[in-house]
Amino acid sequence: MLKSLTNKILAIIIILIIAILIQVIFFLNEIITLISSFLIILSIGLSIGGILIGVKEMKTDRNSRIGVIGNSLILLIFIIIISAALSSTEKLTSNNSASYVLNDTAVRLIEQGHLNHALELLDSAISLDPDELNSYHNKAFAFAELGDIDKAIEYYDYVIALKPDSKVSLLNRGILYVEQGDLELAYNDYKKAVQLGLNNKVLFNNLADLEKKKKNYKAAFQLIEKSLAIDSIYPEGLATKASIFNSSGNLKDAIICIDKAIGIDSSNKESLLTKASILSSNDLFTDSKFYIEKVLSLDSQYIKAYHILGQIHFFEGNINEAIKTYKTALSIDNTNSFTNESLAYLSLIIKDSSNVCFYLNKIENKQVIFNNERLNDFYSTSCEDI
Repeated sequence: MLKSLTNKILAIIIILIIAILIQVIFFLNEIITLISSFLIILSIGLSIGGILIGVKEMKTDRNSRIGVIGNSLILLIFIIIISAALSSTEKLTSNNSASYVLNDTAVRLIEQGHLNHALELLDSAISLDPDELNSYHNKAFAFAELGDIDKAIEYYDYVIALKPDSKVSLLNRGILYVEQGDLELAYNDYKKAVQLGLNNKVLFNNLADLEKKKKNYKAAFQLIEKSLAIDSIYPEGLATKASIFNSSGNLKDAIICIDKAIGIDSSNKESLLTKASILSSNDLFTDSKFYIEKVLSLDSQYIKAYHILGQIHFFEGNINEAIKTYKTALSIDNTNSFTNESLAYLSLIIKDSSNVCFYLNKIENKQVIFNNERLNDFYSTSCEDI
């Protein structure tokens, strides 16, 4: 039967198909994929040749019909498989393109403040292409803009779990951790982003601020210089540098640096508030209040301004005014850890035990409480954790 050339070709093709299957099932990698692709192309070419040869051989050898039929069936199977693959690829490409368009539109909507509409588009993008991580990253950003920090972190967690080298997701999650008061988690995310090579002024600035809080002033100065090397007139970077100067005991350079930041952008709230904080930490309360008032004239909902003002009232011995100020901050964001911690501490001072527990139980990140020895002692003995 194998005397016929078309039958011999059929036998060779069958052997090639077996070899392809073994490679794909047991040894699949990029090189094997290339080899298998070559063998498939070779098999298709051989089957076409086998059919043409078999048609001629059938005139003299009836057994050649087996080779013609076999080669025809194999060619047909290959055509069906390739057509299905092309159709699937075309559909996938179409879905990817649609997902890209939806993501691009959603990002623009987020920038315009249309957050709920953006989330709807991102859900559609995910249904079209569940493997596109940008959709989840953008959903996290939208939830963060909505103020749903827990949901935003949940989506960043998902992205980072699947793509641990997602530098921007690490930076953004770190920023959210800071908002929640989870400074150590933020620090770890920032450090990972730096190790992965993210060259970003916000990253260096934020990490410098955390190093300052750890009193690692040398590291803080090195990082803030990296931030300002990227953008020498970055107001937030100059404000952080001023804060580092102040924390390390250099008030003169702190004032020079923060005045430079305010000179670049006199309406930058962070720069104005940093100057208020520097002045307050040096007992210049009247001057500090002046800058706080400027911040609140720009944004009456800027919660950090109330935090510093509350601290000033406390240092001035005006406990009732401090409580009033922090309650104003609470009306803006009743989940803010610093606000609730401050109100709990002030309630403890005036011996209002029920309110101490009330405010402490509103703090989701209990590490905030554990870091304050006096509040931690009270919480562990007098409060019911919910």
